[in-house]
Amino acid sequence: MATSACGGEAEAQRSPVNWAGSWSNCIGLSSPWRGALALAADALVVAGHAPYVGLLNHVLVWGAAYQLGFCWRDGLLTGRRLVPLTMAAGGGPAFATLVTLGPFPVSLILVTGRAPGNTDPPSAAMPAWVVAQVGLCLLAAAPVRRLLEHERVWRVVRPVGAASMTLYLWHMLPVLVIAAAFHLTGLASPEPPLGSAGWWGLSPVAVDARVVLAGVVFALGPLERGLVVLYERTRPNAGLRRAWPLWLGLAMNVAALSRFAVRGFAPDGRPPVLPAIGLVLGTAL
Repeated sequence: MATSACGGEAEAQRSPVNWAGSWSNCIGLSSPWRGALALAADALVVAGHAPYVGLLNHVLVWGAAYQLGFCWRDGLLTGRRLVPLTMAAGGGPAFATLVTLGPFPVSLILVTGRAPGNTDPPSAAMPAWVVAQVGLCLLAAAPVRRLLEHERVWRVVRPVGAASMTLYLWHMLPVLVIAAAFHLTGLASPEPPLGSAGWWGLSPVAVDARVVLAGVVFALGPLERGLVVLYERTRPNAGLRRAWPLWLGLAMNVAALSRFAVRGFAPDGRPPVLPAIGLVLGTAL
Protein backbone atom coordinates (compact mmCIF):
# COMPACT_ATOMS: atom_id res chain seq x y z
CA MET A 1 0.00 0.00 0.00
CA ALA A 2 1.59 3.27 -1.07
CA THR A 3 1.16 6.22 1.23
CA SER A 4 2.02 9.83 0.59
CA ALA A 5 3.96 12.06 2.96
CA CYS A 6 0.98 13.70 4.65
CA GLY A 7 -1.98 12.24 2.83
CA GLY A 8 -2.79 9.51 0.35
CA GLU A 9 -4.64 6.50 1.71
CA ALA A 10 -7.43 6.84 4.18
CA GLU A 11 -6.21 7.23 7.72
CA ALA A 12 -8.26 4.30 8.86
CA GLN A 13 -6.13 1.93 6.80
CA ARG A 14 -2.75 2.93 8.22
CA SER A 15 -0.79 0.75 10.58
CA PRO A 16 1.43 2.17 13.35
CA VAL A 17 4.40 1.72 11.01
CA ASN A 18 2.69 3.79 8.30
CA TRP A 19 1.76 6.43 10.85
CA ALA A 20 5.37 6.67 12.07
CA GLY A 21 6.77 7.19 8.60
CA SER A 22 4.12 9.72 7.60
CA TRP A 23 4.43 11.61 10.89
CA SER A 24 8.19 11.98 10.52
CA ASN A 25 7.70 13.24 6.96
CA CYS A 26 5.09 15.77 8.06
CA ILE A 27 7.29 17.34 10.71
CA GLY A 28 10.13 17.71 8.22
CA LEU A 29 12.55 15.04 9.46
CA SER A 30 13.38 13.78 5.98
CA SER A 31 16.35 11.54 5.29
CA PRO A 32 18.78 14.38 4.31
CA TRP A 33 18.02 16.23 7.52
CA ARG A 34 18.50 13.07 9.54
CA GLY A 35 21.86 12.48 7.89
CA ALA A 36 23.00 16.04 8.62
CA LEU A 37 21.91 15.77 12.25
CA ALA A 38 23.67 12.40 12.57
CA LEU A 39 26.90 13.99 11.29
CA ALA A 40 26.52 16.82 13.80
CA ALA A 41 25.97 14.32 16.61
CA ASP A 42 29.12 12.42 15.58
CA ALA A 43 31.11 15.66 15.58
CA LEU A 44 30.02 16.32 19.16
CA VAL A 45 30.93 12.76 20.17
CA VAL A 46 34.39 12.80 18.59
CA ALA A 47 35.45 16.43 19.00
CA GLY A 48 33.33 17.46 21.97
CA HIS A 49 33.79 14.22 23.96
CA ALA A 50 30.04 13.94 24.53
CA PRO A 51 29.36 10.21 24.07
CA TYR A 52 25.73 10.35 25.14
CA VAL A 53 24.88 12.65 22.23
CA GLY A 54 25.68 9.73 19.94
CA LEU A 55 22.65 7.88 21.25
CA LEU A 56 20.52 10.19 19.12
CA ASN A 57 21.89 8.42 16.06
CA HIS A 58 19.92 5.29 16.92
CA VAL A 59 16.88 7.31 15.84
CA LEU A 60 18.51 9.57 13.25
CA VAL A 61 20.51 6.98 11.32
CA TRP A 62 18.11 4.05 11.39
CA GLY A 63 15.23 6.48 10.90
CA ALA A 64 16.82 7.75 7.70
CA ALA A 65 17.29 4.21 6.38
CA TYR A 66 13.75 3.28 7.39
CA GLN A 67 12.31 6.38 5.73
CA LEU A 68 13.98 5.59 2.42
CA GLY A 69 11.50 2.73 2.16
CA PHE A 70 8.60 5.17 2.29
CA CYS A 71 10.31 7.39 -0.28
CA TRP A 72 10.74 4.40 -2.61
CA ARG A 73 7.16 3.26 -2.08
CA ASP A 74 5.87 6.76 -2.85
CA GLY A 75 7.87 6.81 -6.08
CA LEU A 76 10.13 9.65 -4.94
CA LEU A 77 13.28 7.66 -5.73
CA THR A 78 12.23 6.08 -9.01
CA GLY A 79 10.56 8.90 -10.93
CA ARG A 80 13.81 10.20 -12.40
CA ARG A 81 17.03 8.31 -13.08
CA LEU A 82 19.03 11.25 -11.75
CA VAL A 83 17.86 10.54 -8.19
CA PRO A 84 19.43 7.06 -7.71
CA LEU A 85 22.46 8.19 -9.70
CA THR A 86 22.94 11.12 -7.31
CA MET A 87 22.47 8.82 -4.31
CA ALA A 88 25.14 6.41 -5.52
CA ALA A 89 27.54 9.16 -6.61
CA GLY A 90 27.08 11.07 -3.36
CA GLY A 91 26.82 8.30 -0.78
CA GLY A 92 29.83 6.32 -2.00
CA PRO A 93 32.39 9.14 -1.85
CA ALA A 94 30.90 10.35 1.42
CA PHE A 95 31.42 6.92 2.98
CA ALA A 96 34.95 6.68 1.58
CA THR A 97 35.79 10.10 3.01
CA LEU A 98 34.41 9.29 6.45
CA VAL A 99 36.39 6.04 6.75
CA THR A 100 39.66 7.31 5.25
CA LEU A 101 39.94 10.94 6.34
CA GLY A 102 37.42 10.64 9.17
CA PRO A 103 37.66 8.71 12.43
CA PHE A 104 35.39 5.80 11.50
CA PRO A 105 36.50 2.24 10.65
CA VAL A 106 35.69 0.70 7.30
CA SER A 107 33.89 -2.21 8.98
CA LEU A 108 30.17 -1.63 9.41
CA ILE A 109 29.92 -4.21 12.18
CA LEU A 110 31.30 -3.86 15.68
CA VAL A 111 35.07 -4.36 15.89
CA THR A 112 36.40 -4.92 19.39
CA GLY A 113 38.79 -2.21 20.46
CA ARG A 114 37.85 0.28 17.74
CA ALA A 115 36.37 3.58 18.88
CA PRO A 116 34.36 5.22 17.54
CA GLY A 117 32.56 2.40 15.80
CA ASN A 118 29.85 2.37 13.17
CA THR A 119 27.09 0.48 14.95
CA ASP A 120 26.80 1.28 18.67
CA PRO A 121 25.70 3.98 18.26
CA PRO A 122 25.47 4.07 14.46
CA SER A 123 27.79 6.64 12.91
CA ALA A 124 27.30 9.04 10.00
CA ALA A 125 29.22 6.56 7.84
CA MET A 126 26.27 4.19 8.08
CA PRO A 127 23.67 6.40 6.30
CA ALA A 128 26.29 7.30 3.67
CA TRP A 129 26.68 3.58 2.93
CA VAL A 130 22.92 3.06 2.99
CA VAL A 131 22.28 5.88 0.51
CA ALA A 132 24.98 4.61 -1.84
CA GLN A 133 23.71 1.03 -1.64
CA VAL A 134 20.09 2.02 -2.25
CA GLY A 135 21.13 4.16 -5.21
CA LEU A 136 23.08 1.29 -6.77
CA CYS A 137 20.19 -1.12 -6.21
CA LEU A 138 17.75 1.26 -7.89
CA LEU A 139 20.09 1.69 -10.85
CA ALA A 140 20.41 -2.08 -11.20
CA ALA A 141 16.69 -2.77 -10.73
CA ALA A 142 15.58 -2.44 -14.36
CA PRO A 143 18.28 -4.66 -15.94
CA VAL A 144 17.90 -7.22 -13.15
CA ARG A 145 14.14 -7.38 -13.78
CA ARG A 146 14.79 -8.02 -17.46
CA LEU A 147 17.21 -10.78 -16.55
CA LEU A 148 14.66 -12.39 -14.24
CA GLU A 149 12.17 -12.61 -17.10
CA HIS A 150 14.14 -15.65 -18.29
CA GLU A 151 12.51 -18.75 -16.85
CA ARG A 152 15.76 -20.56 -16.00
CA VAL A 153 17.10 -17.61 -14.05
CA TRP A 154 13.82 -17.14 -12.21
CA ARG A 155 13.74 -20.79 -11.14
CA VAL A 156 17.09 -20.37 -9.41
CA VAL A 157 16.37 -17.01 -7.84
CA ARG A 158 12.82 -17.64 -6.65
CA PRO A 159 13.54 -20.08 -3.76
CA VAL A 160 16.39 -17.87 -2.51
CA GLY A 161 14.15 -14.82 -2.61
CA ALA A 162 11.41 -16.66 -0.76
CA ALA A 163 13.89 -17.47 2.03
CA SER A 164 15.47 -14.00 2.16
CA MET A 165 13.71 -12.89 5.34
CA THR A 166 14.53 -16.18 7.05
CA LEU A 167 18.19 -15.74 6.07
CA TYR A 168 18.16 -12.21 7.46
CA LEU A 169 16.51 -13.12 10.75
CA TRP A 170 18.62 -16.20 11.48
CA HIS A 171 21.99 -15.43 9.88
CA MET A 172 23.71 -14.96 13.25
CA LEU A 173 22.64 -18.35 14.63
CA PRO A 174 25.36 -20.34 12.75
CA VAL A 175 27.98 -17.86 13.97
CA LEU A 176 26.87 -18.40 17.57
CA VAL A 177 26.77 -22.19 17.15
CA ILE A 178 30.28 -22.38 15.67
CA ALA A 179 31.67 -19.84 18.14
CA ALA A 180 30.29 -21.92 21.01
CA ALA A 181 31.83 -25.07 19.52
CA PHE A 182 35.24 -23.41 19.22
CA HIS A 183 34.99 -21.98 22.71
CA LEU A 184 33.99 -25.27 24.35
CA THR A 185 36.62 -27.32 22.51
CA GLY A 186 39.41 -24.74 22.73
CA LEU A 187 40.17 -25.00 18.99
CA ALA A 188 40.56 -21.23 18.65
CA SER A 189 42.41 -20.62 21.90
CA PRO A 190 44.52 -18.59 21.86
CA GLU A 191 42.92 -16.51 19.14
CA PRO A 192 45.33 -16.20 16.18
CA PRO A 193 46.37 -12.68 15.14
CA LEU A 194 44.34 -11.06 12.38
CA GLY A 195 45.76 -11.97 8.95
CA SER A 196 48.13 -14.65 10.27
CA ALA A 197 48.41 -18.17 8.86
CA GLY A 198 46.38 -19.50 11.78
CA TRP A 199 43.70 -16.90 11.13
CA TRP A 200 43.46 -17.91 7.47
CA GLY A 201 43.39 -21.53 8.56
CA LEU A 202 40.06 -20.86 10.25
CA SER A 203 38.50 -19.51 7.03
CA PRO A 204 36.70 -22.82 6.26
CA VAL A 205 34.55 -22.01 9.30
CA ALA A 206 32.67 -19.58 7.05
CA VAL A 207 31.68 -22.52 4.86
CA ASP A 208 30.54 -24.46 7.92
CA ALA A 209 28.42 -21.47 8.97
CA ARG A 210 26.69 -21.48 5.59
CA VAL A 211 25.94 -25.19 5.92
CA VAL A 212 24.40 -24.61 9.37
CA LEU A 213 22.38 -21.68 8.02
CA ALA A 214 21.07 -23.76 5.13
CA GLY A 215 19.95 -26.41 7.63
CA VAL A 216 18.19 -23.78 9.74
CA VAL A 217 16.35 -22.36 6.72
CA PHE A 218 15.28 -25.86 5.62
CA ALA A 219 14.05 -26.74 9.13
CA LEU A 220 12.07 -23.50 9.53
CA GLY A 221 10.32 -23.78 6.17
CA PRO A 222 7.29 -25.82 7.37
CA LEU A 223 6.92 -23.63 10.48
CA GLU A 224 6.88 -20.43 8.41
CA ARG A 225 4.32 -21.82 5.98
CA GLY A 226 2.13 -22.83 8.89
CA LEU A 227 2.39 -19.35 10.40
CA VAL A 228 1.40 -17.79 7.07
CA VAL A 229 -1.72 -19.96 6.96
CA LEU A 230 -2.53 -19.06 10.58
CA TYR A 231 -2.11 -15.36 9.85
CA GLU A 232 -4.39 -15.51 6.81
CA ARG A 233 -7.09 -17.13 8.91
CA THR A 234 -6.85 -14.88 11.94
CA ARG A 235 -5.73 -11.46 10.66
CA PRO A 236 -8.07 -8.63 11.69
CA ASN A 237 -9.78 -6.26 9.30
CA ALA A 238 -7.77 -3.17 8.37
CA GLY A 239 -8.61 -0.04 10.31
CA LEU A 240 -7.66 1.83 13.45
CA ARG A 241 -10.89 1.10 15.30
CA ARG A 242 -9.61 -2.34 16.31
CA ALA A 243 -5.92 -1.59 16.10
CA TRP A 244 -5.41 -1.13 19.85
CA PRO A 245 -4.06 -4.71 20.27
CA LEU A 246 -1.43 -3.94 17.63
CA TRP A 247 -0.42 -0.72 19.37
CA LEU A 248 -0.32 -2.46 22.75
CA GLY A 249 1.72 -5.36 21.36
CA LEU A 250 4.11 -2.95 19.69
CA ALA A 251 4.64 -1.06 22.96
CA MET A 252 5.21 -4.29 24.90
CA ASN A 253 7.73 -5.57 22.35
CA VAL A 254 9.64 -2.29 22.32
CA ALA A 255 9.82 -2.26 26.12
CA ALA A 256 10.91 -5.90 26.33
CA LEU A 257 13.53 -5.64 23.59
CA SER A 258 14.88 -2.43 25.10
CA ARG A 259 15.29 -4.23 28.42
CA PHE A 260 17.16 -7.07 26.71
CA ALA A 261 19.36 -4.61 24.80
CA VAL A 262 20.32 -2.68 27.94
CA ARG A 263 20.63 -5.45 30.53
CA GLY A 264 21.30 -8.53 28.40
CA PHE A 265 19.56 -11.90 28.39
CA ALA A 266 20.76 -13.08 31.80
CA PRO A 267 21.64 -10.20 34.14
CA ASP A 268 23.06 -11.48 37.42
CA GLY A 269 22.98 -14.99 35.95
CA ARG A 270 19.18 -15.16 35.90
CA PRO A 271 16.90 -14.77 32.87
CA PRO A 272 14.55 -11.74 33.10
CA VAL A 273 11.10 -13.28 33.41
CA LEU A 274 8.92 -10.19 33.00
CA PRO A 275 10.58 -8.95 29.76
CA ALA A 276 10.34 -12.49 28.35
CA ILE A 277 6.63 -12.65 29.17
CA GLY A 278 6.13 -9.17 27.72
CA LEU A 279 7.83 -10.18 24.48
CA VAL A 280 5.68 -13.31 24.14
CA LEU A 281 2.44 -11.45 24.86
CA GLY A 282 3.41 -8.51 22.64
CA THR A 283 4.18 -10.83 19.74
CA ALA A 284 0.88 -12.64 20.27
CA LEU A 285 -1.04 -9.35 20.15
